[in-house]
Amino acid sequence: MLLKIKDRALKTYYDLELEKEDFSLEDFDNHLRVDTNPASQDVFRFWKEIIQEMRNAGRMGNAKLYHDASNSIKRFTSFLYNYVVLEIIFLVNFFTKNYLISI
Repeated sequence: MLLKIKDRALKTYYDLELEKEDFSLEDFDNHLRVDTNPASQDVFRFWKEIIQEMRNAGRMGNAKLYHDASNSIKRFTSFLYNYVVLEIIFLVNFFTKNYLISI
C-alpha cells in the first residue's frame, strides 16, 4: 500500500515538473489528491483492496475483521458510497443502533 502511494507521489511530481518548472506544495497536493474522481472515493472498493492486500500478505485475521466490518456497514446503509458521507453523525448512528452504545 505504501509503495503505491510512493509511486503515485513520484508520478505526480514528474507530471507537475513537465507541466511547469516552478510549482508549490499546494499544487502538488491538489494534483496528488483524487477528489475529482468519484470512483476513487468509493469506500467499499477501497475496503476490498485493503482486504485483498491483507490476504496476499497472509494476514487472514485482519482481512476477516475488515471484511466483516465492511459487510456490517453495507447492511446498515445503502447510501454510503463515498468518503464525504462517512462522517461523525453516521458513525454515531451506526454504533448506537448496532452495538447499543450510548454516546
